[in-house]
Amino acid sequence: VELGENIALSVAQNSLSALYSTQDGDIYTMPYTSSEANKVSTYSGRVYLNDISDDGQISVWTTKDNDALTLYLNEDDEKTTLGMIDLKYDSNYDSTYVTFTNDQNLAVITNLHGDQLYIKKRGEEAIKVKLGNTLQSATVYTNQGLLSQQDSSKVENLYILVDSDTDNNVYCITLTGERERVLSKVKFFAISNGKILYVDSDSDLYYA
Repeated sequence: VELGENIALSVAQNSLSALYSTQDGDIYTMPYTSSEANKVSTYSGRVYLNDISDDGQISVWTTKDNDALTLYLNEDDEKTTLGMIDLKYDSNYDSTYVTFTNDQNLAVITNLHGDQLYIKKRGEEAIKVKLGNTLQSATVYTNQGLLSQQDSSKVENLYILVDSDTDNNVYCITLTGERERVLSKVKFFAISNGKILYVDSDSDLYYA
């Protein structure tokens, strides 16, 4: 496939499925099983290609226009606008992250400039979750450990670290979008096998 000059490219984590853009303002996906690319969108201004699933059927990208970012998702060649984020300061980095489960049937899309995340189950509409404050980290945990290491059928809740006016908070989020603060004044946390380790704002270490 002839790609032309000045392209941007994102390749899947575990396959050669690709998401790419051209200098002419077109965005394409090309699953590793195909020899032909699919045009899925156009863009103007700046575009960031965030990720594509191993089978090439789900992809995420972000565009920047003046002081705003717009997040897009494509599934089976159907494009959806996830949302817009107003930038508090100018940045050349869009800070959009896509975390797939191990079987890639579930994805969580985050952006460190925004106060929301999106939960995307394969074949279902993405769910927007308002967080109240910006994310402190794009790392997503489940009850058993990192989201990227779990199969979607075993995921019940998501855990993330969110900024607050004074300290950071850990939130538990259900797959239907309900959220609850479970820890306050946290600098760092990690979860594995139903246990949580965290460091509080006084730099004390806890294990529960």
